[in-house]
Amino acid sequence: MSSFGSPAKAASRRLYSTMPINQHRREGKLKGFRLSFSQRVMATGLKTLWSASPAMASSVAAHYFRRPRRRKVNYVLPQGAQKIAVYHGLRRLTGYRWQGGQKTVLLVHGWESHLGWMLPLVEPLLDAGFSVVAFDGPGHGESPAQETDMVDFGDAVRAAVEQHNVTHIAAHSFGAAATSLVLAQDADLHRQVQGVAFVAPMWNIVEHVDVFSDLIDLDSHQRMDLRGAIQARMWKRLIDCNMTQAARSLHIPGLIIHDKADPIIHISSSMRTAAAWPLSECDITSGLGHHRIVADDQVIERIVGFLQQSAA
Repeated sequence: MSSFGSPAKAASRRLYSTMPINQHRREGKLKGFRLSFSQRVMATGLKTLWSASPAMASSVAAHYFRRPRRRKVNYVLPQGAQKIAVYHGLRRLTGYRWQGGQKTVLLVHGWESHLGWMLPLVEPLLDAGFSVVAFDGPGHGESPAQETDMVDFGDAVRAAVEQHNVTHIAAHSFGAAATSLVLAQDADLHRQVQGVAFVAPMWNIVEHVDVFSDLIDLDSHQRMDLRGAIQARMWKRLIDCNMTQAARSLHIPGLIIHDKADPIIHISSSMRTAAAWPLSECDITSGLGHHRIVADDQVIERIVGFLQQSAA
């Protein structure tokens, strides 16, 4: 397990002691995620409905869980962007391509995000000789609104890789977990992709459910009801939507970067994944949190350098 910079710097960036994965979220408000007034009203209504009809309440909650909130799209595209489509099932997802070298890096955003969060990587990757593709995942950004989940999102990543000759992937958070699942289960895709970089990756879908449950303040029984309702909508078992489990099947070079004070996804998830993935490296940052880490100059330099090395 490595850290940024020289061995001396690596020694100074020691991993801190771990705590239960959800404790760092429940000690205060979930930073980076806020409910609007109407969403708070919805959450209160769900709690009331749960007391009358747990089955109905869990079904409604599962719908909201699978329906990402839309963030305002206000980014500025780097020069040279060519609009493209990623065909995912019967839907046409929105994306862009920047033409550079023969090798192509796919940028994959996280939950309730959009491709704009990944744009700081575009110009450095172009300067390094890559072409770049970025797209808005199902139900996100400028793509059509819809329900989605980690497996469905991973299928969209597969479609982007296959349709746009992708050789490398840089993914954040939920997008990283979805990418790992599809790479682990698709041998042809696994052979096509030469290297990946995962930033603040989500550990598994249960962690995603816990983040949502924290937001609407569900108790332990309600959380179990919600998990059951979500499972009923998915063909893959929730327990198998696990990045650490997927990592055991990955035989490509991988870089994991995670901040030790990430308020959304505990660093221990990346430590588990790195331990299960022989060809991975794990870098630990400090003070970058869960979202700002993607735009940090040093993180970007590390990602670009790693993908260059895996492309050589």
